[in-house]
Amino acid sequence: MAEVWEIMSDYLYFIHHGFGVRIYSFVLMQNHFHAIMQFPKGNMSSAMNYFMRECSRNFAQSAGRINQIWGSPYFKSELNSYLYFLTAYKYLYRNPVAVGLVKNVEEYEFSTLSGLLGFRKIHIPMEEDTVLFDDIEETIRWLNEGYSEEQQNAIRNGLKKGKFSIVNPDKRRGLEIKNIIGNFKVEGELVNRANFAPFPERERRTF
Repeated sequence: MAEVWEIMSDYLYFIHHGFGVRIYSFVLMQNHFHAIMQFPKGNMSSAMNYFMRECSRNFAQSAGRINQIWGSPYFKSELNSYLYFLTAYKYLYRNPVAVGLVKNVEEYEFSTLSGLLGFRKIHIPMEEDTVLFDDIEETIRWLNEGYSEEQQNAIRNGLKKGKFSIVNPDKRRGLEIKNIIGNFKVEGELVNRANFAPFPERERRTF
């Protein structure tokens, strides 16, 4: 995993500088990855095809040390609101917790969160994380708040769509987007996280 992380970090660095990709979060799992990225130049296909191809080529060159070749193309889901961005942000960083790799989000090594918190050096060029640095302690508490199984499934299914959305035909309170996002403590009082700053740029994508 460590060598895979280094290779992917190198190419994230390159697509940021070579293709103008903005990177908001990245989490490497055992057989896949998640990221929130933005493509201001409208070059998502060329940037991601380059990234996937070059990572695979380097994995193959490291035969015997890395058993990781992509078996399928990346999948994208557009986040077109700040509420959806917050939902994906928390879901991505909680992924290692959800599958039992760690107990808390800040403990997972192969995540940009660990670098932003100063637990490890990363050379992935990150965009400013206004969610985390608005209040680090409270954001970590918020990230470590789990989902119900129903909410987890709703988010997972939403991210399988070309444009992210939560399906809630029965109008269940637990599946309302504000209840999925949850509360954030501000000056000792709980405020719904969805009420914070508006979505700064429209077109961000998560993979």
